[in-house]
Amino acid sequence: METNIVNPLIDRAEAFSKTSLELLRLKGIIKASNIATSVFSGILFLSIIVLVLLTFTIAAGLYLGEVFGRYYYGFAAMMLIYIMFAIAIYSFNPYIKFKVHAIVINKLLQS
Repeated sequence: METNIVNPLIDRAEAFSKTSLELLRLKGIIKASNIATSVFSGILFLSIIVLVLLTFTIAAGLYLGEVFGRYYYGFAAMMLIYIMFAIAIYSFNPYIKFKVHAIVINKLLQS
C-alpha cells in the first residue's frame, strides 16, 4: 500500500526536477543571448566610432600640416594629442575597470 502512495510522489518529484532543470537552462540561454547581443552591439558601435575617429585624424593631420607648413608636422601633432589621451585613459584605468565589471555583473544578474 505504501508503494502506491510513494510512486506518484517520486514521479512528481522527478518531473519537477526535470522542469526546474529545463527552466534553469532556458534562463541561462536568455542571459547568454542578452550578453552576446550587448557585446555585439558594443563592438559594432565601437567600430563605427573608430572609423569616424580615423577619418577625423586624417583630416585634422592634413589641416594641421597645412597650418604648420609640412604634412608630417600635422600628423606628429595628432600623435602627441593621442599620446596625451592615452596617458589620461591609463591614469583612469582602475575606474574604467570598475565600471566595466559593474556593467558585466549587472547584465549577468538581470532577470
